[in-house]
Amino acid sequence: MVGFALYGFRYSSFVGQPSIWLDDLYVDEDMRSQGAGTALMSYLAQVAKNNDCTHLAWNADVRNSRGLSFYDRLGAKVTEQKGNRCFLTWTPQILAV
Repeated sequence: MVGFALYGFRYSSFVGQPSIWLDDLYVDEDMRSQGAGTALMSYLAQVAKNNDCTHLAWNADVRNSRGLSFYDRLGAKVTEQKGNRCFLTWTPQILAV
């Protein structure tokens, strides 16, 4: 196993559409920086598109600079920070059309 993404669907009654909550993204340390994380996130983007989701959201530790840099390269945005947690949202381009 190279890594995994643990996620679930949320539903917004305000928007009337689901979104994805990414609970955990993990790539084995020896496999990092080789495209596995990007492949997992691309897969999630396709899952989101297939289920008419508006976006993906998750939180991360502010001290995880490598992870936050990865998310930034994807185009994810930090929407809020509380203590050591920052909350991110990502609307992949395939959802923005």
